Amino acid sequence: KEAIKIIEETIKNYERLVPKISIDLKVLDIVEPFVANRKSILMNALSKAIKDVMGIQPTFLRKTGTGDMNLYGRIKKMPVATYGPGNSRLSHTKNEYIEIKDYLKAIRIYEKTIVYLFNKK
Repeated sequence: KEAIKIIEETIKNYERLVPKISIDLKVLDIVEPFVANRKSILMNALSKAIKDVMGIQPTFLRKTGTGDMNLYGRIKKMPVATYGPGNSRLSHTKNEYIEIKDYLKAIRIYEKTIVYLFNKK
C-alpha cells in the first residue's frame, strides 16, 4: 500500500512536469508481505537437512516477491519456507539454470526435511 502511494505521487509529479501526459494506474491485486518464523519446526527441519546434505549452515534470505508462502503463512498461520536449488539471484530471469547435481541434492534435502518433520529428530 505504501508502494502504491509512492507510485501515485510520482505519477502526479510527472503529470505536473509534462501536462500533455496523463497516466492511469490500476492496481489489480495486492498481497500483503509476510516474514516466516525462522524458529518453526519446518525451518528447523529444513535447516538440519540442508546442513546434512550440503555440509553448510544455511542462510536465510528475505525475498521481496510474492508467492504461495505469503498466503499460507499469513492467512493459514502455518509454518512455511521457500527452498530450491540454484542461484537465487538468477531466479525467474532469462539466465536462470540449475545444475543437475544441485537438483539431486535438493531432492535429498526435501526427503530429509520430511523425515525430520515426521520423526521430530
